[in-house]
Amino acid sequence: MPSIRRVMIRFNASCGNTASKVINERMPEMPILFASGYSQDAIDTDFILDDGVNLIQKPYRRAALLNKVRDLLDQ
Repeated sequence: MPSIRRVMIRFNASCGNTASKVINERMPEMPILFASGYSQDAIDTDFILDDGVNLIQKPYRRAALLNKVRDLLDQ
């Protein structure tokens, strides 16, 4: 059964990508959800997002977060 672990990372995109790669190496079954306050355009141009990266835009409502987490756990 999938579990939820919360890891807060307040770094630039490269550190977030590095953290996700380390997590994927150690726990490949764990989905990772990034939250960003940047616009989608800024993310597309300034950050390197790998295929399959799950992203939720800030600000988000509790229901949107719960739906996104549920979707990830159901994958």
